[in-house]
Amino acid sequence: MLHPGRSSSLSRWWTVLAGAVGCAVGAGVLVIYTFGMFASAMATEFGWSRSVYANSLTIFLIASGTGSLVLGPLIDRFGVRRPCAALVTVFGLSVASLAFIPASPSLLYVIFGVIGLSGSAATAMPYAVAIRSLFDRDRGMALGLVNLGSGLGSAVAPFCASVVAGTVGWRGGFLGVGLAGLAPVFGLLFLLREPDRALHGEWTWSPGGSWLAQVSRPTFWLIAIPIAGISIATFGVLGTMVPLLRDRGIGAASIALIMSCTGVSSWVARPIVGYTLDRFFGPFVTATTFASAIFGLLLLVATDGVAGVVAAAILIGFALGSEGDLVTFLVSRYYGQAVYSRVLGAIWVTWAWGGGIGTFAAGASYRAFGSYTPALIVFAVLLSICSIVVCRLGPYEYPPHAAEPPPFSPARAKG
Repeated sequence: MLHPGRSSSLSRWWTVLAGAVGCAVGAGVLVIYTFGMFASAMATEFGWSRSVYANSLTIFLIASGTGSLVLGPLIDRFGVRRPCAALVTVFGLSVASLAFIPASPSLLYVIFGVIGLSGSAATAMPYAVAIRSLFDRDRGMALGLVNLGSGLGSAVAPFCASVVAGTVGWRGGFLGVGLAGLAPVFGLLFLLREPDRALHGEWTWSPGGSWLAQVSRPTFWLIAIPIAGISIATFGVLGTMVPLLRDRGIGAASIALIMSCTGVSSWVARPIVGYTLDRFFGPFVTATTFASAIFGLLLLVATDGVAGVVAAAILIGFALGSEGDLVTFLVSRYYGQAVYSRVLGAIWVTWAWGGGIGTFAAGASYRAFGSYTPALIVFAVLLSICSIVVCRLGPYEYPPHAAEPPPFSPARAKG
């Protein structure tokens, strides 16, 4: 039987296409990048405060992380297609239901809880599970192209949401966004190739007899801690970037330019990091990516000039764009197919919750010191520690099939 990484069939690339489309209209894009376009009009109509919007996003992030814990075992038991297609359907319909919501913050929170739980399937995670089986030596590039979809979606979604809101109002906007959220169902059912169950023989490579044993290994925390750290730092700074720039007297046009540069950098990072992961040792690539964010944070602390802030935003955006590639790739090289979906789901929790922690920490910094600078410094220190932690990972336990170790890897150094 041909190894998945050597398959001559082009059908596996349909899974990548399905993943790119799924991420382009996934939970992160549709909730984070469109809800804000409708929230102001909703709050005005209902007389709600800004805290309702913030609370809704917090509930979404918490529920999304919790949902990933449930999704992993579901995929193990039923495969990728059926549970994920069902959950994505619930996700799309839940978003669309916001078009009919009455003036009840409690009901809004409940719906966002459902959106978060079901939206765990409207992420790169299901496609990463399939790609773990279908790709070997080109795995990083395949994952990068999947995550590229979310970059494209995040660039287009705000514009589309603005046009829709201006045409049919916020209720029509939510209805349209919900229908867009159903698009990945087609890819899941008809384009995605299920993981090869024969590869569950990789189980014998990993110590321990259950997936909980895998989570208890030091390897899990050597991946989870850095992923949580980069999520805390990037979401923390980008979530407060606009008020931070306004406090420095930067005008609206310049702020728009800076945020656009962040988005473009995030978009470009995905295929670049994916390509690099296939050719160099993953933990070292991760540490290098973190260094980009560290320099960006320190530059943001040191300068108020537009040029300097643009450079900082590009560096931070590059790190933000690489997160999806890093988490899915690293787990695939240190955990076998038999436990991959469950371990990835557990680490996805740290990624999802890290964003909420970072945003809260930045806000706490402003409330305590009247400035976001202390938080930026803490984020830079945190990422410095995380860079050291991720480099503690040893040689891949599941290296590319029949290939030499990546350049600059411990395995090559020992040889």
